[in-house]
Amino acid sequence: MVLGLNTLAGRSRQLEEGLLRAFDPLPAPPPEDIATHECEECNVLRSDLGSKRWDTLADAVIEKHRADLPLLSPKAFAYFIPAFIRYALHHFTHSSLAFHYLITNLAPADDPQPDWSRERLRYLSREQMNLIGAFLQLVIEQDEFRLAFGDLESGRRRLEAMWSERWAS
Repeated sequence: MVLGLNTLAGRSRQLEEGLLRAFDPLPAPPPEDIATHECEECNVLRSDLGSKRWDTLADAVIEKHRADLPLLSPKAFAYFIPAFIRYALHHFTHSSLAFHYLITNLAPADDPQPDWSRERLRYLSREQMNLIGAFLQLVIEQDEFRLAFGDLESGRRRLEAMWSERWAS
């Protein structure tokens, strides 16, 4: 069965292939600075992610750390975000908590810490941001997600603006 690029399945597969190219894990190991501070939750995050490549991260690990994206250092965020996006493509439903947390981290309704948001986008390339934007666009186009998340387009635009301004601070 050939998946058309205009179908949800075809676009999801194309995005996953793009993630594998744009976030190629082979040249570099996971970053050493996984979390930004010392606490029990960050120590568990370091232990669970510290020796893992993003492309081999198990669903159970993503589900366990579904709400921990804000705890990742900017380097770790750039390194592990494709694993969370790939998980979301495989579990493309608003009832998935990991999916929900990913969307609210990438396209929040508001941003109380814009400096930190810009900083954690520092290590993402244009190609990587384009893939994140394409993923968010795919989510925006689905009626069930518009009902569940509301206006994600403004969050997608805010993410793009923060990436563009990441060196300004």
